[in-house]
Amino acid sequence: MTLSIITHRSKPVSTHIPSHTPGFRSDIFEAQVIATNDFNFAPPLDILLVPGGLGNRFLERNKDKAIED
Repeated sequence: MTLSIITHRSKPVSTHIPSHTPGFRSDIFEAQVIATNDFNFAPPLDILLVPGGLGNRFLERNKDKAIED
């Protein structure tokens, strides 16, 4: 099995919760994930998992369509 982490940019991706998310402290911890590929050079996939969470609300508010495109 090969796991590929794909993102819209080729640098570390933060798991930081946006600071203006009501009810959550954003200063508790932050991890970063190193993507193996970006959207332009993604390998063929058998299964696609799209993570959810509070960060998705931030993307929706800013009309970020990177995942949908």
